Amino acid sequence: MADFLPDSEDFEIRYWGIGLTKAFGIDLTAQRLSASSDNGIMKSFRESAVEAIQNRMPQFLMHEITSLSGVKRDFPVIRLPILGDGDALAKVMTVENVALCLQTPE
Repeated sequence: MADFLPDSEDFEIRYWGIGLTKAFGIDLTAQRLSASSDNGIMKSFRESAVEAIQNRMPQFLMHEITSLSGVKRDFPVIRLPILGDGDALAKVMTVENVALCLQTPE
C-alpha cells in the first residue's frame, strides 16, 4: 500500500512486506520512493501507479525481475487505485504472490 503525494507525483510506502524484502533485498516501509535507494526497481511502480491513479482503473502487469545472482523471474502484479475522501484518489494497493514467484521451477 502506498500513499500518493500529488504535488511531487511521489509515493510513501505504508507497508512493504517480508516477501518483497526477500525478493528485492530492500525494505521500503515508511519511505518515500524518491528517497529510497532502490537501484531502479521502483521506476516501474512509479510509472504504473501514477497511470492507475490518472486513469482510475486497476491494472494487471507482468514484471520481469532479475535477482543479484542473475536469475530472472516473472512477477504478475495487480495494482488498485484506492479512493480517498470524496472523489480523490489517494492510495495505490499492489497485490502480488511473491512466494509463488520465487519458487524454483521443477
